[in-house]
Amino acid sequence: MSNPSGAPKHETRAEISRYNCLSKWLKAVCLALYAIGILLAIVYLHNISFHGRVIENTQYYYLLFACFAAPAFLILPLRHKGSHTSKVPWYDLLITALVFGICIYFATQFWSISRTNWAPPPTLLDTVLAGIILIAALESGRRIAGLPLIIICLSLIHI
Repeated sequence: MSNPSGAPKHETRAEISRYNCLSKWLKAVCLALYAIGILLAIVYLHNISFHGRVIENTQYYYLLFACFAAPAFLILPLRHKGSHTSKVPWYDLLITALVFGICIYFATQFWSISRTNWAPPPTLLDTVLAGIILIAALESGRRIAGLPLIIICLSLIHI
């Protein structure tokens, strides 16, 4: 359809997406976490040391999970269908902060986890935090790949 001047008329449509629209500061947080995660992978893969110490395996995996799993709750909404607003829900912000904080806590406790096999045994706090990370990992997987992934994961968990 063209207007009287002969130039084509441009129609504007709202883009339909399954992703949340993030504010500028949340985009900056996500990009910073992704950049830190990539730098972390480079440091780990090339065994770059800081003050004579390299990143241990367990520590690396918790830090990587903090950098890449936490933003998944900001970007991907709880439900695939429905209203996508430009505002991220408060519970997604809470889960993001919780996952990031727990992963950083476990990354600082890597010596107890990997070298001493939690000797002494983990406290109730450590067990609860591990359960939260398990649920968060399953939920981020559900948000990314859908319910079939959760069914497969739950069928493989031996509790």
